[in-house]
Amino acid sequence: MKHRKWLIVVMSLLLCGFAEMRVDAQSLPLVGTASGASLYSTQNDLYSTADVDLDGVPLFRVAAPAAVNGQPAAVKRALLVESALQQLVATDARGMPLYDPATFHVWAHRDGDEITIDANDTRHPTALTILTVTSTDGKYQQTTPEDVAASWQSILQSALVDALRKREPSIERLHGRQIAQVAVAIAIGTVLLLLALKSLHRRISTVTDELAEREVLTLAGPGTDLDKKLRRSATLHRLRMLSAAGGALSWLIVLSWFIAATWALGLFSQTTALARSLFHGASAIGIIGIGTALANHFFDFAIARAASTWKIRQYLTSEEQARILLRVPTAASAVSRFKALALVMLAILLSLGQLGLPVGSVVTIGSVAALAVTFGAQNVLKDVAAGITVLYEDQYAVGDFVSINGHTGLVEELTLRMVMIRDLAGSVVTISHGSVTGVSNYSRIWSRIDYQISIGPEADPEAAVDAVRTSIEELAKAPESKGALLLPIEWIGVDAFSKEWTLIRASIRTAPLQQFALRREINGRVRRRLAESGIGYGPPIETQYIPIF
Repeated sequence: MKHRKWLIVVMSLLLCGFAEMRVDAQSLPLVGTASGASLYSTQNDLYSTADVDLDGVPLFRVAAPAAVNGQPAAVKRALLVESALQQLVATDARGMPLYDPATFHVWAHRDGDEITIDANDTRHPTALTILTVTSTDGKYQQTTPEDVAASWQSILQSALVDALRKREPSIERLHGRQIAQVAVAIAIGTVLLLLALKSLHRRISTVTDELAEREVLTLAGPGTDLDKKLRRSATLHRLRMLSAAGGALSWLIVLSWFIAATWALGLFSQTTALARSLFHGASAIGIIGIGTALANHFFDFAIARAASTWKIRQYLTSEEQARILLRVPTAASAVSRFKALALVMLAILLSLGQLGLPVGSVVTIGSVAALAVTFGAQNVLKDVAAGITVLYEDQYAVGDFVSINGHTGLVEELTLRMVMIRDLAGSVVTISHGSVTGVSNYSRIWSRIDYQISIGPEADPEAAVDAVRTSIEELAKAPESKGALLLPIEWIGVDAFSKEWTLIRASIRTAPLQQFALRREINGRVRRRLAESGIGYGPPIETQYIPIF
């Protein structure tokens, strides 16, 4: 997974490198957009500014005194300039440009107190005025109008000649042939990459099966524990490398077609703006993806580091140290999931902004939606707050045996919002933290066996108690249960009796989650000892558990 993240980063950077660079005149920081004007404040004056576009590509920015009412004057100027540019790149009924790119010429000249930029060619000796450079343009650019005119004249000459050449039918046919050749080459490459990807998937499946076999050999098989761990680690490393290679091939196919498509769109004047938008949008979203991946990797590292530090802290008792082995992974998993959700939501928000929907509008829409689902949002916040309390107070963790709202079983998953329990019937029960009314945790730090057995009224109670005590003590000393059953026995004796039965009861502490297996083993041992002693059984007794210390 780590290799795949870094691969996405590299590919996205390459994509950004292919993006078409914006052509701007030498100017101060721009403050408007191609679709409108905005105010730019200098020390003495206020200006309205607007971009001049050709085929969707910004060429330069014009300035004018800020308008008090109505449309900003700079926008009007930009529209007039763009109208003149459209006249220069127009085509006739046969699709031929009206102006000849070979003889097309743009020049700047002074006409009285103004500097005018005109254009003509051999077919049109009468010059067409494109725009007039004003003193406001010079002030905005912080240079002389002559320098501004020279810069704009160079930009217009290059941009208009390129636009006229793109519109020539012979060039369009040439571009069509180039696109067909590139499409065939990429199609062949895609087929080869798909075959390689299929082979990789078969290899990944083989290594996955091999890893499963390693898991079995780790539990039971020849060799030392270190050898088994090394073999499993090597297999896992191969699986990660193959998965990274598969991800690389998949991304290579997608990026190849995307780059080819945007390149093809950029060859034609009608689709140049679309190609530019795709490149810039993909680059921005790619950078957002890179930032999200890096942030996710950083926070994963921070969470893992904090979890490791938490695990190695010195605790007073071995029970607390054992408990922390359950608590740390549960808290780390819950925080990691919440972190991932927050990063994804932030990335989506920023990506929508890059696609043309302002982030402020997205937030506003989100606020309206939040108002529409107020009660649902309150429940979610209530669940999250309760989940934080569960983790902070260590009420239960993944692996605990609990009873919540009447559902009893093992905790399989725990997030900040809900807990999932696998009950005794094998069903998965999902309970939101906010709806929890009562929790019984049977495995926190230690567990307990409430052992009860009924004997007949004619049996010797002392002999029955000795049989139960001896069975428990022998089990505690057995190698297979060493450390699972905690001695001494908390208490044992005759808990109740009647003319029909005598109840022998004992309370024994065990290691967490060991009470079920140990109870079965105690049952077997007690049954054998009672049979050997000739002690008969009484009827089943339903009693309420009331601990006696």
